[in-house]
Amino acid sequence: MRAETEFRVLGPLEVWVRRAVVPVGAAKHRVLLASLLLHANEPVSAEELIGNLWDGPTPVRPRGSLHTYVTRVRQMLGDPGQLRTTGHGYLLDVEPEQLDLFRFRRLVRRAEQSRAAGDVAAEAMLLGEAVGLVRGPVLGDVPSAALHRSEVALLTEARLALLERWIEVALELGRHGEVISRLIALTAEYPLRERFAELLMLARYRDGRQAEALAGYRQAELVLRRELDAGPGPGLRRMQALVLRADPGLRVPVVPVARAARVPAELPAVVGDFVGRGELVAELGSLLGSGAVVAVSGAPGVGKTALAVRVGHRLRGRFSDGQLFANLRGYSAEPAATAGQVLTRFLRGLGVAPEEVPSAVDEQSALYRRLLAGRRVLVVLDNVAEVDQLAVLLPGDPGCGVLITSRRGLPERLGEQAVRRISLGSLAEGESVELLRRVLGSDDAALGELAAVCARLPLALRVAAANLAAQPAPDVAGYVALLRAGNRLAELAIDGDGATAVHSAFDSSYRALDPAARTVFRRLALVPGADFTVAAAAALVAGESAAALAGLAGMSLLEPVGADRFGFHDLIRLYARERAEVEEPAGERAAALGRLYEYYLATTRQAVALLTPDVPLPSAPDLPPVPPFAERAAAVAWLDAELPNLVAAVRAAPGLGLHQRSWPLVRVLGGYFYFRLHRTEWIEAARAALAAAREVGDLAMVGAMLDSVGTALWGLGDFEQALRYHREAIETLAHTDAAPEVESDALLHLGIVYMEMGRLAAAADCYERVLHRHRPEGGNRAKVLLNLAAVRMYRGDLAAGLRLAHEALAICQEQGIAFGEALCLGNLAVAERLRGNPVLAINLARRSREIYQALGQDNADPVDALAAALLAADRAEEALPLAEQACELAATMHDRRAEADAYNTRAACCAALDRPREAERHHTEALRIATLAGYLLGEINALAGQGTVYAGLGRLHQARDRLRGAAAAAARGGFRLEEERVQRLLGELPVTSI
Repeated sequence: MRAETEFRVLGPLEVWVRRAVVPVGAAKHRVLLASLLLHANEPVSAEELIGNLWDGPTPVRPRGSLHTYVTRVRQMLGDPGQLRTTGHGYLLDVEPEQLDLFRFRRLVRRAEQSRAAGDVAAEAMLLGEAVGLVRGPVLGDVPSAALHRSEVALLTEARLALLERWIEVALELGRHGEVISRLIALTAEYPLRERFAELLMLARYRDGRQAEALAGYRQAELVLRRELDAGPGPGLRRMQALVLRADPGLRVPVVPVARAARVPAELPAVVGDFVGRGELVAELGSLLGSGAVVAVSGAPGVGKTALAVRVGHRLRGRFSDGQLFANLRGYSAEPAATAGQVLTRFLRGLGVAPEEVPSAVDEQSALYRRLLAGRRVLVVLDNVAEVDQLAVLLPGDPGCGVLITSRRGLPERLGEQAVRRISLGSLAEGESVELLRRVLGSDDAALGELAAVCARLPLALRVAAANLAAQPAPDVAGYVALLRAGNRLAELAIDGDGATAVHSAFDSSYRALDPAARTVFRRLALVPGADFTVAAAAALVAGESAAALAGLAGMSLLEPVGADRFGFHDLIRLYARERAEVEEPAGERAAALGRLYEYYLATTRQAVALLTPDVPLPSAPDLPPVPPFAERAAAVAWLDAELPNLVAAVRAAPGLGLHQRSWPLVRVLGGYFYFRLHRTEWIEAARAALAAAREVGDLAMVGAMLDSVGTALWGLGDFEQALRYHREAIETLAHTDAAPEVESDALLHLGIVYMEMGRLAAAADCYERVLHRHRPEGGNRAKVLLNLAAVRMYRGDLAAGLRLAHEALAICQEQGIAFGEALCLGNLAVAERLRGNPVLAINLARRSREIYQALGQDNADPVDALAAALLAADRAEEALPLAEQACELAATMHDRRAEADAYNTRAACCAALDRPREAERHHTEALRIATLAGYLLGEINALAGQGTVYAGLGRLHQARDRLRGAAAAAARGGFRLEEERVQRLLGELPVTSI
């Protein structure tokens, strides 16, 4: 039943079950349900619920009445487990798709990703979807003054800021005619919101209605003078001046389709001995050059990939915007590449930063198509087996060509696109002999017979020729006789579609190897992932392997794919794996794979330790020694190059019977995923390891991987989903004997999410449980103390917060934990500023920033802390450029918390410099960011800042509303310092503002 239930709060409160509305008739029931939905998946205290239910006097036994209402709401929901009692309150468990508020926030996050990628059209579409979810005044039928003062006011303000941005984007795209009627309604509903009037003037002007634009200015001026006894602000006045002189800057701007800073060139190298296919190369060039989708099918080893690569290189001049290439491994022994993996690679190849790659395949595909719109890009999709995954990989733009290779024919259409199908056969006799002649450097009379016995398949010809070339005196005729004698045995091994000749050639080459090289060849086929390094091969065979790899490459049994890196043709990999299964006992194969996974884990630990030296790694005893990296850059380069193989190893572990090898890799990679912003890969790997842990019933690792997924989602700013995973992790770990640090990490991460969401009491409870139950030491203890210090400060106990922060700082300095030291210094800077010591705060913030910069990071937090401290010291002119820089840094890192803080500081600087309209705009942006991210402290400071600005402008009624909203939000979250500050500001307002 739960999956069939939908809740709507962005308008009148609605509950839908099986697409039918379930009435929530009683007013108290609506208040209770709304209160729980606004904090879905979080515990809401009985005190807060009682405060929302009764604005005036409460009943004699309010908790008893509350319990009665909860019981009735449970009955209405039909699922007793969905509304649970937790500690001192209640929790409503809601899936991500069940609540319109969750969908709204997700759409806004996606819009911001599109905005960061420069994709204005996608941003407009997503913002339009988000705006469309709002059906009217938020919870307009829920009678609770307390709710409307705080949460509802915040959501309403966020919706208006979002409307402004949506209209701005629509105007950027030249859609002025579409938004005029919407703006007329908005200016009537919100006559004091000058930005709507300004945008209406611009839309009318662009629609050729200059007189109406100027009339709109006069109307706005009348309203402002009547209601506020004030004239229009600088934005409206500037717009009037621009319209009066018909300024060219008012014209519709030329908007780029999307940012794609990189021209990809991903085609592999051309096969050196490629021969023939001249007419087909020309035909494919003509078809692809006209933007066709072409599918080349043929038998294994017939040369489909070599042909595709050859054609791609020939067409580089005609596809000036780049070439994308992906091997989908449709017929490989390894799992086929997923559409999401391919799209992630393509998006990065097109210049999308890792943190800007969406996590959902449909979002990736939409961004991919928009990036390719209007561009000339060739897309090569090699080794396709599953037609279903092709739809999301097609560009959709007629300027792009698509070349697909597959062993079997594709349908005539893929969605809306026609497919030109070409069947590839063997080489002609003369072409086959020419290929052999080039490799062998001779014109032996038996070359024609050798070509025939190899079925004129390019792969078989190359392997046979390489095998002959390795002999001191090649005997072509004798080799032909050997191949013919082996064909009957080959037919038993691989049957059908011409592979017999290929298999026979493999047999011959394999028999020519010495025993050590055969072992290397067989075991390399066991490696998960597309390629492997010399060091990985050495781990498999427990010895030196470089010479064997070079020899295998010389015989065309391996393909060099980079410095010290090799890969298989998929047919050769299948053959090698077959030989391993026949010739090596299962125990030896398992031992080889175990060594490989140990090598991966040990090397990953070495690399991550250099990348994030201050992040404690999980213990991993008995790992083999591996060579250290010379420097941090080399460690990062190894991780970046090996990431696809490490994720593949995690995914493959269950199928290899190595379930317990998957999650140690994920846990160690956590710091790398976080600092390199590889959120998509993190979620994929952690979910794969989570499935493996559940499959074997290892609850300790189920909990650890739930925590890992939650941390990745937190990094994406998806607090609602992160909260669910962290809570489930802790509930799972409570029933296990997991290592203390596993539950400690999960509790710490849950506390961090609670703190970001403004649930200070819940956050403090998590941190206290970590300290008292697990008694962490070293860097782990410093992390907990630092977060607990922040909670204590926000809750008004500055002395306790400072004591804890100094204790954390001492640990970090004693143990050389530079990143932790920078964090502690930044928090201390905030605390000293709040205590009224701005000079000390300035020094602490500067030292924090210096450490970050020494670590190769320019973090927004210390820059913002420094700006705020300078502002507190009455040095606003110095502070403003730093606040602007903090905004830019936070936006680049997609750190919504830091961005909201920076905009609030920027606004305060503008206010101090007597630029109130700019201050209002920046506080509004901070409020939008913070509300949509669920960052309560940012919301409080934005509302309080708006209130201060409005008071300075004489708009006392608006000032009181904003300050009351800030006070209510601060009281709800337990931010006592902020509540006291806001109450002082309220007390300073003139009595006439009532």
